[in-house]
Amino acid sequence: MKKNKNIEQQNHFYELGLLDTMGGTTFGLKGNIKTKTYIEKWANSKNESLTKEYFNKEGFVIKEEYKNDLFESTSVYEYEDGLLISGKSVDKNNKIISHCEFTYYDNGKIKSSKETSLKEDSDDNSLEVEKELFFFDSDNKLIKREISRYETDASEKKNINEYKDYSTYNYDNRNRIIKTETFTLPSNRCTYMHTNSYNDLDQLTEDKTIYDFSNKDEIYSSKYRYDKDGKLISNQRFKNGVQINLDEKNTVFSDKKEFDKIGNLIKKTVYENSKVMLTEEYKFEYYS
Repeated sequence: MKKNKNIEQQNHFYELGLLDTMGGTTFGLKGNIKTKTYIEKWANSKNESLTKEYFNKEGFVIKEEYKNDLFESTSVYEYEDGLLISGKSVDKNNKIISHCEFTYYDNGKIKSSKETSLKEDSDDNSLEVEKELFFFDSDNKLIKREISRYETDASEKKNINEYKDYSTYNYDNRNRIIKTETFTLPSNRCTYMHTNSYNDLDQLTEDKTIYDFSNKDEIYSSKYRYDKDGKLISNQRFKNGVQINLDEKNTVFSDKKEFDKIGNLIKKTVYENSKVMLTEEYKFEYYS
């Protein structure tokens, strides 16, 4: 029971996008998985990418390998009491690309994260750092997230180009996030707002986004319609109330899925107007 609870907790933050650097889990997959290999191929490109994840017997990823035609990396993850505490990524020459650290409240909710990355196209001494703090209410709902970004050298004694902001989250009476706002410091100016509306089946029916309040007249929104079985049948995108995705009206997307004997997805083919657009393949190894 404790194992399932820990995996669900890790997966919860991963799905919310709170920890972009966090490793995955086998939550949602069937069987005691040892490795999962994912291959992605686009029809309009000869390039393909491969990701291979290695899991411990508790269902947490402990190593991840990624490779495409231009880039290779390996990431390793460490856990304590079922919670991710650190992650490190290196390139094919074993040079560190990034390092992440995580702390938690006594109840297991995420408290802070810190990611230190080697700055692109720089010497080995220039780093980019992102720190995050997470705050929850008495019902354990995330209500605030503070972010600090800056550049530094290996000593981390002097920060430059520092930028700070924070985001707040509002919920309805069914604990669904209905409003997210981001404010920049020290001016406390709102720079982003996103709202969601749902139906009684918890399906998103409309969203609205303002990306920069210096351009308040640029408001983007989407409306979603579903059939009686709950399947999405249309997605209309608007800018200032005028639909902007009209050219997609005649585009039909569909997919075909294949599963193995125990119910894990092993292949997904995505079609655009009956032509193959993308294929995803999954291969699994299991603990005996």
